[in-house]
Amino acid sequence: MVTLAALRKEIDEQDDILLKTLVKRFAIVQRVRDYKQANTIQVLQNDRRKQIQEKNKVFAETYKLDPQMVAEIFEIVHLYSLKEQE
Repeated sequence: MVTLAALRKEIDEQDDILLKTLVKRFAIVQRVRDYKQANTIQVLQNDRRKQIQEKNKVFAETYKLDPQMVAEIFEIVHLYSLKEQE
């Protein structure tokens, strides 16, 4: 029988993967920032933001995730990405 401790360990492992993925993502955001600065490109790209929102909505529906939850998570990630690019 599976124990609660074992299940929590699995969750902790997935949380670590999630956080390491954020570290990688923000390293890429820094490169995007450098590119935009070098090429005088505006930080906020509304078309790109809408594209990501639609992609995430489809992803949520495909994998039976709450679309609102996915939207809220990525809104926070996007806000911190913009902050990193300023």
